[in-house]
Amino acid sequence: MTYSYLCVGCNQGLKYNGFKGQQVVLKHIRHGEVIESIQGEYDGYGQVINDSWDSLKEVQRSLWCFEDSIDYNKKVYQGQLMNWIDFRILKAKERGIDMVPGDKTWKSGYDLTQHMINEWENIPFIPVEHPRSGIEAWHLPCHESSSKEQLDSHTISKVDPYLAMGDL
Repeated sequence: MTYSYLCVGCNQGLKYNGFKGQQVVLKHIRHGEVIESIQGEYDGYGQVINDSWDSLKEVQRSLWCFEDSIDYNKKVYQGQLMNWIDFRILKAKERGIDMVPGDKTWKSGYDLTQHMINEWENIPFIPVEHPRSGIEAWHLPCHESSSKEQLDSHTISKVDPYLAMGDL
């Protein structure tokens, strides 16, 4: 993960100054249920120092791949729900190019055109009003002082626009 979060309790960013991070609690939430929880000194990259998510790929799927994900990255094109990879394959097929993600042609970007990229960028993402999959991030003191109701709500954290930078 390459970004940071806002604390659910105080709406302030989880901070890391390059040498030391705040004490935090991070919960991997999928469809409103806790999958995994880690606690410790924040590393500025969505994890804690000397610990990591058991399955980073699963955390990333919860962030992006489900209709209730905080960063759901699908769009509707020609009546179909698709992400960038699906769109790229469809557009290549329209041009007679058989694309397989990860193959030599795919990696070369042979199928990409500026028109295709512009077309994708002009399609709006589907907004997620009440995300239920992603990361629930807390400063440890906020977590410890929160009510049971607030802890049980599993609110998904927003991305910190300052990317964990700042004074501790």
